[in-house]
Amino acid sequence: MRNKIVLSSYIIFSLAIFGVFFVTPESATAGSSLGNVDTTAIVVRPSNPRPYQTVELSIENYSISVDSALITWFINGNIVKQGKGERILTTTLGGPGSPFQVSVILKDLSGNILTKSLNFSPQNVDILYDVDSYTPPFYKGKALYPYQGLVRVVALADFIDGAGNLISPNNLIYEWWQNNKKSGPGSGYGKKLFAFQGGVLMDGTTIKVRVTTEDGVNIAENSIFIEPQSPEVALYENNPLYGLMRNKELSSGYSLSGNEIKITAIPYFYSTQKATNPSIMTYSWSINNEPIPSAKNKAEAVFRRVSNGSGNAVISLETTQPTKIYQFSTTDMTLSFPENN
Repeated sequence: MRNKIVLSSYIIFSLAIFGVFFVTPESATAGSSLGNVDTTAIVVRPSNPRPYQTVELSIENYSISVDSALITWFINGNIVKQGKGERILTTTLGGPGSPFQVSVILKDLSGNILTKSLNFSPQNVDILYDVDSYTPPFYKGKALYPYQGLVRVVALADFIDGAGNLISPNNLIYEWWQNNKKSGPGSGYGKKLFAFQGGVLMDGTTIKVRVTTEDGVNIAENSIFIEPQSPEVALYENNPLYGLMRNKELSSGYSLSGNEIKITAIPYFYSTQKATNPSIMTYSWSINNEPIPSAKNKAEAVFRRVSNGSGNAVISLETTQPTKIYQFSTTDMTLSFPENN
């Protein structure tokens, strides 16, 4: 059985843009031929940086020629880069909640000066999910999301305030989106859990969460794509002496050394914790495409040798959950009968 955990993390930051002003070296009151229109922006790439992530900062302005301007970059008050046309800066962020201030001073060929600043603190939120699907005892993998299954998603926010203290996840505001549609009932103060039921469409589901502090200053955002899959059924020998032989799945075939074998079907990833209950699930066994009425809706079937000659038989099993029309599976195996002398 294959299993997977889908885990991903994107961060968006708290942001404050300071005012733009223009002065000339000769006179602070003489004004500027550039006017007072704010056409400057500090662009952060990626737009949702994570803590400790390397980011690219660039300055954009449509009033002056940035390529010919003298550009000075400051991070937390310290000059880190200076030069003509130095419009791009690459740097690495600190940990969650660490203050980060970047300032840029541009001086064009006419002596006009423009300043732009940006403050943010990178915050973090991860997403985990689990599903309400069946796995047998001792199964070590993750229960997978079946078509029409129920999924529970949790946002794990790692928010640090200015004093370095962890902000309680219960004191944050959570906004949830399912396939770009915001969930009003699922969003709100302290609502770090979100659940949804898969529909009849066979497509996957994108879940996004945006987490903010009460003052709206600190923001973290994350999304995850959850893809459904068909349930599965595995076949095992049920040995009269050793019991269910879970160490060897029979899809690759089985050579019958005795006179009979009991085969037990174990379902995986159906939306019920009673997947072995014939009143919940349907089991349809066949041998060489001929139905076996005596095994109808039973999770196991017995196959016996009918002659001393050799041969092969194809054992098939169709399993369905009647209340979930897209939850079904078919599995086959070849049962070999060596010649019995």
